[in-house]
Amino acid sequence: MRDIFVSIPLWGFLLLIAVLSPLSMYLGSLSNWPPGTTSMVVLAIPVYLAALSANRFTATVTALAATLAATIEAGLLSGDTAQQEPLLIPMLCGYWLLLCPTGIALFLGQIRQRVDHLQHVNAQFIRKLYEQNREQDVPQPNQPADSDHKGQRSTGEISTTVTENKVDYAMLLLTIQDISRKVATQFDLETLLPTIVSTARASMKCQTCQVFLTDMRNRKLNNVFAARERDGNVYVPQWDTGMAGWVLEHRQILTRRTVEESDELQPLLQAEQKAPFALAPLAVGGELLGLLAVDDLQEESPSFIRMLYILSDLYALGIKNAQLFSRIEEMARRDGLTGLLNHVSFQQNLADLLDDSHSDSPISVVMFDIDHFKHFNDTFGHQAGDHVLQETAQVLRAVVPDDSLLARYGGEEFICALPNRDLSDARELAELLRSTLESHIVDFEGQELLVTASFGVSCRITGNDAPRELVRRADEALYRAKKSGRNRVILQRDRDPMAIVRPPDSIDERQQVGSQTIVPQTTNGSE
Repeated sequence: MRDIFVSIPLWGFLLLIAVLSPLSMYLGSLSNWPPGTTSMVVLAIPVYLAALSANRFTATVTALAATLAATIEAGLLSGDTAQQEPLLIPMLCGYWLLLCPTGIALFLGQIRQRVDHLQHVNAQFIRKLYEQNREQDVPQPNQPADSDHKGQRSTGEISTTVTENKVDYAMLLLTIQDISRKVATQFDLETLLPTIVSTARASMKCQTCQVFLTDMRNRKLNNVFAARERDGNVYVPQWDTGMAGWVLEHRQILTRRTVEESDELQPLLQAEQKAPFALAPLAVGGELLGLLAVDDLQEESPSFIRMLYILSDLYALGIKNAQLFSRIEEMARRDGLTGLLNHVSFQQNLADLLDDSHSDSPISVVMFDIDHFKHFNDTFGHQAGDHVLQETAQVLRAVVPDDSLLARYGGEEFICALPNRDLSDARELAELLRSTLESHIVDFEGQELLVTASFGVSCRITGNDAPRELVRRADEALYRAKKSGRNRVILQRDRDPMAIVRPPDSIDERQQVGSQTIVPQTTNGSE
């Protein structure tokens, strides 16, 4: 804002005073204020604006012009009045206009000089720092290449010596920015982990980089990539011993050189068959996600440890975000009560299954509904109904093959897609599932609940059958099974509703087992 007032020349403020002076005289003639007071109030605006320019000459000349205009007003108005009032008030206001803006301009000018001085000192410091960095880049004549022998390694694998202390911070920041962008855009561990390995090898100039994820339940570290024969003797970290055990316990970066130079840490190498050059923990907050092992460095730069600290934090955040994203995605695909696929996920997976399979290969759909499910909720409460659904899902997992798609379709309805199985195979499987579910006793708080279900089976007729068509035909067969007495299997092509019927005496025999067996009462509803 001050720059705007600085850009206004002196004649601009004088022109503003000339424009406002007639207005102030007119207002003074209408008011009962002492002569000259109105001009002092109105013309104080351009005077203080001129003071903000931090130019004492401009502020002083503008204040004198305002005082002169106020004196002219006082003289004109005093001559017209009967009482000749003294010019004391205009004189006092004039002095005020002269002193205050001039003081403000002087104060702002000193501040501006101080700021300019600091900017000048800062520019000189940056210039000296730049010249010093350029001098370090120029190799000194007659300087031996191996003047610093403290950084040499005796193992022979890495013979690079650290002979310079300068770090290219601009390149370091660009590298970190690029790695952060790559890690932040990967939400799948299968694509994130190769990105971690490739960026770590490129930025830290190493030939070997391994990522190990922790298995807290079994207390072990799992290599995310299976070892290949050409890899030879790869590093295998131990949970409680060696360098890996120390890093897991202390959550700090540890290098082989640090271990070799420390009498206290040297025993860690005895437990290692192939100790890496550096190990870094991958941790977020208090959670340890894994380890990052770096070995076979091509060149040990001065910024290696600093880069390893930064990258290990970035990689840990990327892995944690990918794990959380996978968990949320799985929760969105699964039913929270039974753990099976939900309705939308089943439709998507069934569509993919139909697209990927050959048009001649059969795909069957089995859909079933728990009989009289409302009776469990009304009699024993909704917790009993939830327990029945969970037990039914367990039976479904135990009976149906592993390559099938299992889902809770909605409410008490379940569905499964059976690849490479025709209508006859699906009918046998549905009958096995029906009989298993009928013979399975559901124990809820000491009560034995008898659960039965009605089944509808459909199969792909042509290669162009849509997922909705398969589900629709299975749903129609299920509807006929419920209408024809429940606890049975009906096929999509069966015209006889009594295609496969349960043994007629099975429920009556179950009722005679004991008084604790609870059988839902048959109603005329559709539940």
